[in-house]
Amino acid sequence: MTTFSEYAFTGNPGLCGAPLITKCRDVDSSEGKTIVDDERNDEFIDQWLYLSIGLGFAAGILVPFFVLVLKKSWCEAYFSFVDKIIKKMPWLRIRAPGGRKYRRR
Repeated sequence: MTTFSEYAFTGNPGLCGAPLITKCRDVDSSEGKTIVDDERNDEFIDQWLYLSIGLGFAAGILVPFFVLVLKKSWCEAYFSFVDKIIKKMPWLRIRAPGGRKYRRR
C-alpha cells in the first residue's frame, strides 16, 4: 500500500522499484530489498567532522577562559558587566542566608 502514485515521482530518473514501472537492476528477490553499492568511503569525512566539532567546542570554552585568566582588566570589565546585568534583573539576584539580599561593597 502506497500513498503516492507513480506520477508523484516523475522527473526523478534515478528512482526505481515499486510503485514505479522501472525495475531495479540488483534486487534480492528473497527479501525484496534493493542492494545499493556505496562506492564512497565516508569514514574519513566522519573522523574529520567529529574532530572539528570537538576542537571547536574546546576552543570555544578554553579561549575565553584563558583570556579572562591572563588579562585582569578584561576579567574585571566582563564581571562588572555581568554584575550590571544581574542588578537590572531582580529575579537573578542572589539571596544571602537569612533572607537578606547580597550587596557588593
